[in-house]
Amino acid sequence: MQKRAIVIVVYFLIIATATLAPCAEDAHAKKTRSFEIVLGGALTTGGDKLAKYRTYIYTQGVPGYTEGSASVTAGGRAHIYLGAAFRIKKTPLRLQLTLGWLVDRTADVDDLDSKFSRHPLEGSLFYQRDKLRLGAGLTYHMNPTFDEDFDNLTFEFDNALGYFGEIGYVWNQSFCVSGRITKIEYGFGDSPVKIDGESLGLYLTFLI
Repeated sequence: MQKRAIVIVVYFLIIATATLAPCAEDAHAKKTRSFEIVLGGALTTGGDKLAKYRTYIYTQGVPGYTEGSASVTAGGRAHIYLGAAFRIKKTPLRLQLTLGWLVDRTADVDDLDSKFSRHPLEGSLFYQRDKLRLGAGLTYHMNPTFDEDFDNLTFEFDNALGYFGEIGYVWNQSFCVSGRITKIEYGFGDSPVKIDGESLGLYLTFLI
């Protein structure tokens, strides 16, 4: 499954390149290309809850405590990524390939570290014109793992293939802020149970 999904992403990029490359040619010049380093980060939210905990916050000098809750979800919370963008000059189109780390973890639970982490490999195609940036692509989440150190619990899901759509505002040629919706599900073995990892995210992308 893992090799098959990677082949799908690579095949997507090859087909897109073959389709769009002629657009960069004119009657007097050959197509020109350039590469850019992609660096970015995002905050995401959504997906099913994998775990939920009660929290008790004590304030020094104040009697009693404040009760709350914390949870780990299949769609959050922080996504960092690094990769490369292939821009075909004289066109508003860009191909992008990145590898990142996506994790949601508890922050307010004493003596407990609970997290859901995975490594998204993403291939995408972006249209950029003036201040508008539109994109869509495939995301392949490798090693989705839920860890909880209190009970020494580790649960590994199968690698998962999903897709996303994105719309953004180009601040300048080196920086873009965008919103993204991602559709993906996590499964394990032959179980019919699926974990919904659908999410909304705010993405900040730097092109170097």
